[in-house]
Amino acid sequence: MRGASVLLAQAATLTAAGLAIVGKSLLEDRTTPGEPRTAYVVPAGFDTAMYITLLKFTEQGLKTIKEGPSRLEKAKQLARSMGAEIKSFHLVQGRYDAVVFADAPSDEVVARFSLAIGSLGNIRTETLRAFTEDEYRKIVSALP
Repeated sequence: MRGASVLLAQAATLTAAGLAIVGKSLLEDRTTPGEPRTAYVVPAGFDTAMYITLLKFTEQGLKTIKEGPSRLEKAKQLARSMGAEIKSFHLVQGRYDAVVFADAPSDEVVARFSLAIGSLGNIRTETLRAFTEDEYRKIVSALP
């Protein structure tokens, strides 16, 4: 099914209202009021940006750490439903407990995703927009 600038790539039913909309310019909300929202994955050909998220487990997250792997799988599914993709997850030593590398179509998607997973109470996040070497060179070459 093709819209003006939208390709329906994959649909998933979400029970939480509002988690399905990735961005007005990328997706169309094709549900009717009162029905569960349908999420669409951003189609190939749309640019995504890289984000690095630094995670710290909360006391609640540590008490239920054995559920962590299943929570990670649910987070990956949620990210996909929002048009983002978790590329890799790394448990780390030091100031943070874990680092996640993800691609997403917009800052709004990343904010929505971070708020959704943060509201569960298991982690606190700090997210950084990462620029590739090519993006870095373009930014620097445009300096006055």
